[in-house]
Amino acid sequence: MNVRKYSQTEFDEYGLPHNRKEVFFDVLKNRYGVIVCCGLIMCLFTLPYFAVKVLGETVFTSVFYKFDGDMTAAEDYAKVLRFYISLAHIPCFIIMALALAGVVKVIRQLIWAEALFFETDFFSGIKQNGLHYALTFALYGVIKSLDYLLLTVNVSTPFVLYLPTGVIIVFIVPLLMTALSQTAVYSVTYPRLISNSFKLYVKNIPVNLLFVIILIIGLLTDFITITLLKYAVIFIEILLLLTPYIMARMLFDFSVFDKYINARNYPELVDKGLIRLDKIGLTGGGKKVYQNENNE
Repeated sequence: MNVRKYSQTEFDEYGLPHNRKEVFFDVLKNRYGVIVCCGLIMCLFTLPYFAVKVLGETVFTSVFYKFDGDMTAAEDYAKVLRFYISLAHIPCFIIMALALAGVVKVIRQLIWAEALFFETDFFSGIKQNGLHYALTFALYGVIKSLDYLLLTVNVSTPFVLYLPTGVIIVFIVPLLMTALSQTAVYSVTYPRLISNSFKLYVKNIPVNLLFVIILIIGLLTDFITITLLKYAVIFIEILLLLTPYIMARMLFDFSVFDKYINARNYPELVDKGLIRLDKIGLTGGGKKVYQNENNE
Protein backbone atom coordinates (compact mmCIF):
# COMPACT_ATOMS: atom_id res chain seq x y z
CA MET A 1 0.00 0.00 0.00
CA ASN A 2 1.44 3.35 -1.03
CA VAL A 3 1.26 6.08 1.58
CA ARG A 4 1.76 9.62 0.43
CA LYS A 5 4.51 11.52 2.24
CA TYR A 6 3.83 15.13 3.18
CA SER A 7 6.41 17.85 3.59
CA GLN A 8 6.90 19.42 7.02
CA THR A 9 5.50 22.78 5.84
CA GLU A 10 2.61 21.48 3.75
CA PHE A 11 0.04 22.04 6.47
CA ASP A 12 1.53 24.98 8.34
CA GLU A 13 0.67 28.56 7.44
CA TYR A 14 3.43 28.88 4.86
CA GLY A 15 2.52 25.58 3.17
CA LEU A 16 -1.12 26.55 2.64
CA PRO A 17 -2.34 28.41 -0.50
CA HIS A 18 -1.51 32.12 -0.50
CA ASN A 19 -3.40 33.13 -3.64
CA ARG A 20 -6.16 31.74 -5.81
CA LYS A 21 -3.78 30.24 -8.34
CA GLU A 22 -2.28 28.16 -5.54
CA VAL A 23 -5.78 27.23 -4.34
CA PHE A 24 -6.59 25.88 -7.82
CA PHE A 25 -3.54 23.61 -7.97
CA ASP A 26 -3.82 22.65 -4.30
CA VAL A 27 -7.36 21.37 -4.84
CA LEU A 28 -6.32 19.49 -7.99
CA LYS A 29 -3.42 17.92 -6.13
CA ASN A 30 -5.12 16.96 -2.88
CA ARG A 31 -8.81 16.54 -3.81
CA TYR A 32 -8.63 15.16 -7.34
CA GLY A 33 -10.91 12.27 -6.42
CA VAL A 34 -13.65 14.78 -5.55
CA ILE A 35 -13.05 16.56 -8.87
CA VAL A 36 -13.54 13.28 -10.76
CA CYS A 37 -16.70 12.50 -8.78
CA CYS A 38 -18.11 15.88 -9.79
CA GLY A 39 -17.23 15.06 -13.39
CA LEU A 40 -19.02 11.71 -13.15
CA ILE A 41 -22.15 13.41 -11.85
CA MET A 42 -22.07 15.96 -14.67
CA CYS A 43 -21.67 13.12 -17.19
CA LEU A 44 -24.73 11.39 -15.73
CA PHE A 45 -26.90 14.50 -15.77
CA THR A 46 -25.91 15.41 -19.35
CA LEU A 47 -27.10 12.04 -20.71
CA PRO A 48 -30.65 13.31 -21.51
CA TYR A 49 -29.18 16.18 -23.53
CA PHE A 50 -26.94 13.91 -25.54
CA ALA A 51 -29.75 11.40 -26.05
CA VAL A 52 -31.83 14.15 -27.66
CA LYS A 53 -28.81 15.33 -29.62
CA VAL A 54 -28.04 11.87 -31.01
CA LEU A 55 -31.70 11.35 -31.88
CA GLY A 56 -31.74 14.69 -33.69
CA GLU A 57 -28.62 13.84 -35.67
CA THR A 58 -30.15 10.51 -36.67
CA VAL A 59 -33.33 12.20 -37.86
CA PHE A 60 -31.34 14.81 -39.80
CA THR A 61 -29.57 12.05 -41.68
CA SER A 62 -32.88 10.49 -42.70
CA VAL A 63 -34.38 13.82 -43.81
CA PHE A 64 -32.25 14.09 -46.93
CA TYR A 65 -33.17 10.57 -47.98
CA LYS A 66 -36.85 11.31 -47.39
CA PHE A 67 -36.91 14.19 -49.89
CA ASP A 68 -35.07 12.17 -52.53
CA GLY A 69 -32.57 14.77 -53.67
CA ASP A 70 -34.76 17.86 -53.24
CA MET A 71 -32.14 19.77 -51.24
CA THR A 72 -34.16 22.96 -50.88
CA ALA A 73 -37.14 21.17 -49.34
CA ALA A 74 -34.85 19.04 -47.19
CA GLU A 75 -32.99 22.07 -45.82
CA ASP A 76 -36.25 23.89 -45.05
CA TYR A 77 -37.54 20.85 -43.21
CA ALA A 78 -34.24 20.48 -41.34
CA LYS A 79 -34.42 24.11 -40.16
CA VAL A 80 -37.83 23.53 -38.61
CA LEU A 81 -36.62 20.28 -37.10
CA ARG A 82 -33.63 22.01 -35.51
CA PHE A 83 -35.97 24.51 -33.88
CA TYR A 84 -38.13 21.78 -32.31
CA ILE A 85 -35.07 19.88 -31.15
CA SER A 86 -33.74 23.07 -29.54
CA LEU A 87 -37.02 23.30 -27.61
CA ALA A 88 -36.54 19.69 -26.48
CA HIS A 89 -33.08 20.68 -25.20
CA ILE A 90 -34.54 23.17 -22.69
CA PRO A 91 -35.70 20.55 -20.13
CA CYS A 92 -32.35 18.81 -20.65
CA PHE A 93 -30.57 22.05 -19.79
CA ILE A 94 -32.64 22.29 -16.62
CA ILE A 95 -31.56 18.77 -15.59
CA MET A 96 -27.93 19.75 -16.21
CA ALA A 97 -28.48 22.92 -14.17
CA LEU A 98 -29.56 20.94 -11.12
CA ALA A 99 -26.36 18.88 -11.22
CA LEU A 100 -24.29 22.02 -11.65
CA ALA A 101 -25.95 23.64 -8.62
CA GLY A 102 -24.80 20.74 -6.47
CA VAL A 103 -21.33 20.59 -8.00
CA VAL A 104 -20.76 24.32 -7.49
CA LYS A 105 -21.59 23.96 -3.78
CA VAL A 106 -19.02 21.16 -3.53
CA ILE A 107 -16.40 23.24 -5.35
CA ARG A 108 -17.10 26.20 -3.06
CA GLN A 109 -16.37 24.03 -0.02
CA LEU A 110 -13.06 22.99 -1.58
CA ILE A 111 -12.10 26.56 -2.50
CA TRP A 112 -12.94 27.88 0.94
CA ALA A 113 -11.14 24.96 2.61
CA GLU A 114 -14.26 24.11 4.58
CA ALA A 115 -15.45 20.68 5.70
CA LEU A 116 -16.89 18.71 2.79
CA PHE A 117 -19.63 16.09 3.12
CA PHE A 118 -20.07 15.28 -0.53
CA GLU A 119 -23.60 13.91 -0.64
CA THR A 120 -24.95 16.41 1.89
CA ASP A 121 -23.29 19.42 0.23
CA PHE A 122 -24.30 18.31 -3.26
CA PHE A 123 -27.99 18.05 -2.43
CA SER A 124 -27.78 21.17 -0.29
CA GLY A 125 -26.51 23.06 -3.34
CA ILE A 126 -29.46 21.82 -5.39
CA LYS A 127 -31.91 22.82 -2.65
CA GLN A 128 -30.38 26.29 -2.19
CA ASN A 129 -29.64 27.27 -5.79
CA GLY A 130 -31.36 24.75 -8.04
CA LEU A 131 -34.16 27.17 -8.94
CA HIS A 132 -31.75 29.97 -9.90
CA TYR A 133 -29.65 27.59 -11.98
CA ALA A 134 -32.74 26.12 -13.66
CA LEU A 135 -34.01 29.59 -14.60
CA THR A 136 -30.58 30.56 -15.90
CA PHE A 137 -30.20 27.47 -18.10
CA ALA A 138 -33.81 27.73 -19.28
CA LEU A 139 -33.09 31.34 -20.32
CA TYR A 140 -30.06 30.13 -22.26
CA GLY A 141 -32.18 27.45 -23.95
CA VAL A 142 -34.86 29.96 -24.96
CA ILE A 143 -32.26 32.26 -26.53
CA LYS A 144 -30.77 29.31 -28.43
CA SER A 145 -34.24 28.37 -29.68
CA LEU A 146 -34.73 31.94 -30.87
CA ASP A 147 -31.55 31.55 -32.87
CA TYR A 148 -32.95 28.47 -34.65
CA LEU A 149 -36.33 30.15 -35.08
CA LEU A 150 -34.71 32.90 -37.12
CA LEU A 151 -33.30 30.23 -39.42
CA THR A 152 -36.80 28.89 -40.11
CA VAL A 153 -38.21 32.27 -41.23
CA ASN A 154 -35.50 32.74 -43.87
CA VAL A 155 -34.13 36.03 -42.58
CA SER A 156 -32.17 37.58 -45.41
CA THR A 157 -30.03 39.97 -43.34
CA PRO A 158 -26.94 38.15 -42.02
CA PHE A 159 -26.63 40.56 -39.08
CA VAL A 160 -30.11 39.69 -37.81
CA LEU A 161 -29.60 36.00 -38.53
CA TYR A 162 -26.48 35.66 -36.41
CA LEU A 163 -27.34 38.29 -33.80
CA PRO A 164 -28.65 35.79 -31.19
CA THR A 165 -25.49 33.67 -31.53
CA GLY A 166 -23.30 36.72 -31.12
CA VAL A 167 -25.24 37.89 -28.09
CA ILE A 168 -24.98 34.43 -26.53
CA ILE A 169 -21.21 34.20 -27.02
CA VAL A 170 -20.20 37.76 -26.13
CA PHE A 171 -22.77 38.63 -23.49
CA ILE A 172 -25.13 35.93 -22.22
CA VAL A 173 -22.63 33.14 -21.47
CA PRO A 174 -20.13 35.21 -19.41
CA LEU A 175 -22.97 37.02 -17.66
CA LEU A 176 -24.59 33.74 -16.65
CA MET A 177 -21.24 32.36 -15.49
CA THR A 178 -20.87 35.28 -13.10
CA ALA A 179 -24.46 34.83 -11.95
CA LEU A 180 -23.85 31.16 -11.11
CA SER A 181 -20.74 32.03 -9.06
CA GLN A 182 -22.74 34.62 -7.13
CA THR A 183 -25.31 32.05 -6.04
CA ALA A 184 -22.52 30.07 -4.38
CA VAL A 185 -21.79 33.02 -2.10
CA TYR A 186 -24.84 35.28 -1.76
CA SER A 187 -28.56 34.84 -1.29
CA VAL A 188 -30.19 37.39 -3.61
CA THR A 189 -33.30 37.63 -5.78
CA TYR A 190 -32.99 36.56 -9.40
CA PRO A 191 -33.40 40.09 -10.86
CA ARG A 192 -30.71 41.36 -8.47
CA LEU A 193 -28.51 38.43 -9.44
CA ILE A 194 -28.68 39.32 -13.14
CA SER A 195 -28.23 43.03 -12.42
CA ASN A 196 -25.10 42.43 -10.33
CA SER A 197 -23.73 40.05 -12.96
CA PHE A 198 -24.11 42.67 -15.68
CA LYS A 199 -22.24 45.27 -13.62
CA LEU A 200 -19.41 42.88 -12.83
CA TYR A 201 -19.27 41.67 -16.44
CA VAL A 202 -18.76 45.22 -17.73
CA LYS A 203 -15.89 45.74 -15.27
CA ASN A 204 -14.03 42.62 -16.47
CA ILE A 205 -14.88 42.14 -20.14
CA PRO A 206 -11.43 40.89 -21.34
CA VAL A 207 -11.15 38.08 -18.77
CA ASN A 208 -14.80 37.13 -19.23
CA LEU A 209 -14.26 36.78 -22.98
CA LEU A 210 -11.10 34.73 -22.33
CA PHE A 211 -13.16 32.20 -20.38
CA VAL A 212 -15.68 32.13 -23.25
CA ILE A 213 -12.89 31.45 -25.77
CA ILE A 214 -11.63 28.55 -23.64
CA LEU A 215 -15.17 27.18 -23.51
CA ILE A 216 -15.55 27.50 -27.29
CA ILE A 217 -12.29 25.60 -27.82
CA GLY A 218 -13.69 22.77 -25.71
CA LEU A 219 -16.89 22.74 -27.76
CA LEU A 220 -14.98 22.30 -31.04
CA THR A 221 -15.07 18.56 -30.41
CA ASP A 222 -18.67 18.71 -31.65
CA PHE A 223 -17.24 19.01 -35.19
CA ILE A 224 -15.58 15.59 -35.03
CA THR A 225 -17.23 13.58 -37.82
CA ILE A 226 -16.79 10.09 -36.31
CA THR A 227 -19.75 9.77 -33.94
CA LEU A 228 -18.29 7.35 -31.38
CA LEU A 229 -15.02 9.26 -31.22
CA LYS A 230 -16.83 12.58 -30.86
CA TYR A 231 -18.93 11.52 -27.90
CA ALA A 232 -16.04 9.69 -26.27
CA VAL A 233 -13.97 12.88 -26.37
CA ILE A 234 -16.92 14.99 -25.13
CA PHE A 235 -17.50 12.74 -22.13
CA ILE A 236 -13.77 12.74 -21.31
CA GLU A 237 -13.86 16.53 -21.36
CA ILE A 238 -16.86 16.58 -19.02
CA LEU A 239 -15.32 13.97 -16.72
CA LEU A 240 -11.84 15.46 -16.40
CA LEU A 241 -11.88 19.08 -17.58
CA LEU A 242 -15.29 20.61 -16.86
CA THR A 243 -14.96 20.73 -13.06
CA PRO A 244 -11.47 22.33 -13.13
CA TYR A 245 -12.83 24.87 -15.63
CA ILE A 246 -15.75 25.69 -13.32
CA MET A 247 -13.37 25.98 -10.36
CA ALA A 248 -11.05 28.35 -12.25
CA ARG A 249 -14.05 30.48 -13.21
CA MET A 250 -15.30 30.57 -9.62
CA LEU A 251 -11.86 31.54 -8.29
CA PHE A 252 -11.72 34.45 -10.73
CA ASP A 253 -15.25 35.52 -9.79
CA PHE A 254 -14.46 35.28 -6.08
CA SER A 255 -11.52 37.65 -6.55
CA VAL A 256 -13.85 40.07 -8.34
CA PHE A 257 -16.41 39.75 -5.54
CA ASP A 258 -13.70 40.57 -3.00
CA LYS A 259 -12.81 43.74 -4.86
CA TYR A 260 -16.25 45.11 -5.62
CA ILE A 261 -18.60 43.54 -3.04
CA ASN A 262 -16.93 41.84 -0.09
CA ALA A 263 -14.39 44.54 0.77
CA ARG A 264 -17.24 46.93 1.48
CA ASN A 265 -20.15 44.74 2.56
CA TYR A 266 -18.78 41.34 3.65
CA PRO A 267 -15.19 41.77 4.92
CA GLU A 268 -15.31 38.31 6.51
CA LEU A 269 -15.46 36.80 2.99
CA VAL A 270 -12.39 38.61 1.66
CA ASP A 271 -9.63 36.11 0.85
CA LYS A 272 -11.66 33.28 2.34
CA GLY A 273 -9.75 30.03 1.92
CA LEU A 274 -6.41 31.84 1.54
CA ILE A 275 -3.49 32.52 3.85
CA ARG A 276 -1.99 35.83 2.74
CA LEU A 277 1.69 36.06 3.65
CA ASP A 278 1.54 39.78 4.39
CA LYS A 279 -1.30 39.22 6.87
CA ILE A 280 0.36 36.47 8.91
CA GLY A 281 3.82 38.03 8.90
CA LEU A 282 5.68 35.60 6.67
CA THR A 283 8.35 36.43 4.14
CA GLY A 284 9.11 34.48 0.99
CA GLY A 285 11.31 32.08 2.96
CA GLY A 286 8.59 31.19 5.40
CA LYS A 287 10.12 33.11 8.31
CA LYS A 288 7.77 35.00 10.60
CA VAL A 289 8.81 38.65 10.79
CA TYR A 290 6.19 39.92 13.26
CA GLN A 291 3.69 38.49 15.68
CA ASN A 292 0.84 40.98 15.43
CA GLU A 293 -0.19 44.18 13.72
CA ASN A 294 1.35 46.35 16.45
CA ASN A 295 4.88 44.94 16.10
CA GLU A 296 7.29 46.66 13.74
